[in-house]
Amino acid sequence: MDNRYNRHNRRKYSLKVHIVLVTKYRKKLLKGSIADDVKQKIFDIPNTRGYEIIAMEADKDHMHFLISYDTTDRVCDIVKIVKQETTYCLWQKYGSFLSKQYWKKRIFWSDGYFACSIGEVSSATIQKYIESQG
Repeated sequence: MDNRYNRHNRRKYSLKVHIVLVTKYRKKLLKGSIADDVKQKIFDIPNTRGYEIIAMEADKDHMHFLISYDTTDRVCDIVKIVKQETTYCLWQKYGSFLSKQYWKKRIFWSDGYFACSIGEVSSATIQKYIESQG
């Protein structure tokens, strides 16, 4: 049995994406207990949503994670959920500290994000496979 792929109903898939989120104004806030709490929250989100965190690490001003997701999900929705839930959690716990960093509104992440899909084989291999069909 091939465990590289997920199965659900009549679908067989392997969808993984590398996502990078950056703190607003590139503030170096992802260290110590804040970084630990962000990581824990990101690990908790898949339990209720059906995602799987494969790898994750924080640098001072940005967060990388590799996530496996279902065919019914969209990357933009995953990013939105992660940003909303981590921001809410951080403001609940570190509100007085964060209000000195972001004085206008309750934000933590910048507006954009980086996402890159990954596969099990190279694009050259897939191109050769497709060209050999028919």
